[in-house]
Amino acid sequence: RLEALSLNLLNLIVLKNDEIKAVNIRTDIIADDIKKSVLFILKKYGVKLKLNVEKAEVNAEPSLLKTLLYNLIDNACKASESGKPVTLTGYVDSDRYRFCVTDSGCGIEEDDLAKITEPFYMVDKSRSRSMGGAGLGLSICESIVHSLGGEIGVDSTPGKGATFWFTIPYRHGKLTCLLY
Repeated sequence: RLEALSLNLLNLIVLKNDEIKAVNIRTDIIADDIKKSVLFILKKYGVKLKLNVEKAEVNAEPSLLKTLLYNLIDNACKASESGKPVTLTGYVDSDRYRFCVTDSGCGIEEDDLAKITEPFYMVDKSRSRSMGGAGLGLSICESIVHSLGGEIGVDSTPGKGATFWFTIPYRHGKLTCLLY
């Protein structure tokens, strides 16, 4: 647990001090990679992942984009009941590309929404700690999105789950990316 906490803190520091090298990334390929990397989490929590990602190219740093999606899906799995779905959606939204991760959990109270990206803040401290959380995941996600020139937000209704979304630069035109 201390090792994971140290790595998360290091990620926060690096994101604030490093220049990000973005490349063109195909969204369908990144979604397939993420699905493979979260299989053990899905199995652990008994959750199913639904993908609905529009094929496009975004401009981002691949490992940071994967970390961002992984953290959001991990949180959604922890919030969802066993047997319920978590959905990863992606689509072109004007001149941006929007990713959304939707859970089927209990939602987030309005008072907590403004604090959830603060380092070490946890809505349900007992549940989060028992599941290995330290309250850094959303803070790291916010730092990643800002370093990629995007925005992040959450839409939630208590009792009805939450949708965490972020936008990043979208590359207009034909798909040309061969790197990813």
